[in-house]
Amino acid sequence: MGDASNKNTKDSWLPVVPRPPRTLSRRVAAVAALVLLPPAATLGYVLLSGGDDGDARSGAEEDAVRAGAPDRDRLLAVVGAVSGSLAVAVLVLFLRREILEPLRAMTAEVEGIVGGRLQRGVTPRGRGEVALLTGAINRLLARLRDAQEVAARGAVSYEHKQEELRQAQEALVRSDRLASLGKLVAGVAHEINNPLGSVLTYCYVLLRKVGPDDPLASRLAIMRDEIARCSRIVHQLLDFARDARGDRRPTDINQLLRRTLELIEDHAIFHDVRIRLDLAEDLPLLDIDSSQIEQVIVNIAVNAAEACPNGGALTIRSRIDGRWVEMSFADTGVGISRDHLPRIFEQFFSTKTGKGTGLGLAVCDGIIKRHGGTIRVESEVWRGTTFRVRLPIDGRS
Repeated sequence: MGDASNKNTKDSWLPVVPRPPRTLSRRVAAVAALVLLPPAATLGYVLLSGGDDGDARSGAEEDAVRAGAPDRDRLLAVVGAVSGSLAVAVLVLFLRREILEPLRAMTAEVEGIVGGRLQRGVTPRGRGEVALLTGAINRLLARLRDAQEVAARGAVSYEHKQEELRQAQEALVRSDRLASLGKLVAGVAHEINNPLGSVLTYCYVLLRKVGPDDPLASRLAIMRDEIARCSRIVHQLLDFARDARGDRRPTDINQLLRRTLELIEDHAIFHDVRIRLDLAEDLPLLDIDSSQIEQVIVNIAVNAAEACPNGGALTIRSRIDGRWVEMSFADTGVGISRDHLPRIFEQFFSTKTGKGTGLGLAVCDGIIKRHGGTIRVESEVWRGTTFRVRLPIDGRS
């Protein structure tokens, strides 16, 4: 009782096939009867005709029968041989069509399964048990194909998850390294910033003491400019290393854009650049640090103006995009080459030979990411560049 229960549980996944009717066995019996009927009739005729019936026949009739016996025996032998041959041929054709051919097809299919090739299936042939067997094999193959597809999808999903996990681990390692580097840079920059401030102050004092015609005046001016440049680099390093949430308050992004542009539009680099505002109305207030976002706006706008050395236009837009507020800065400058685009947010990478520090956009990228937003760039050489800054409406990415 227990063995039967275990067997039923083990094979419960197989399709349930009803017990077939005995159609094939009946057809085999009918064909066998047809095959054996002619030889049996011939044999019976021979046996009956060869009996002893001397009482019923005269002597002359007996002589005539005996005289024709050889011809009759030869005719009966030929008829029996032909009948037997036809009967055997019919039986062979029947067995080949109803049994051998379906079995060959099923054998080929099973060999394909062993080789890992799930084909379309066995074409049902004949009737009765063979047809039911081919149907059961086809159902089994369908289940195998479904299981193979599920396994393939699972393998692809597993590889995808493995790749995501690897990327996450690499990002975590990079984040730890950057955090350590940020602490180191912050300490070094702070120590360098104080002496630079003192040297810059003495440069200004010396410039006041020497006259404009003094040969040292030009050299002191160069020293002042270079020290100021070093000081800016140190401040950018401090901004890059700083990972603070800042003073976030609900802010009108359109008002912040207008106020920031009023501060920089009188700068010399903007004299030949036309600034156009296209700001959407009724934008929601954003929970942001306005001073940090102002730094991003200034940096991108100054970069756009520097990309238009012979004049051009800068179009600034704001709009709602789903759960984001997007600011776009589109200039008509020289553009950025396709080779440089993937690297513009890297630290210390700059396309401004002798001018840029390579930290401005890296700082902007860090500020936007800390606000849960994104910053993307699209550019075409000699046609212009567009920066798109997106900030979440709910304050979360």
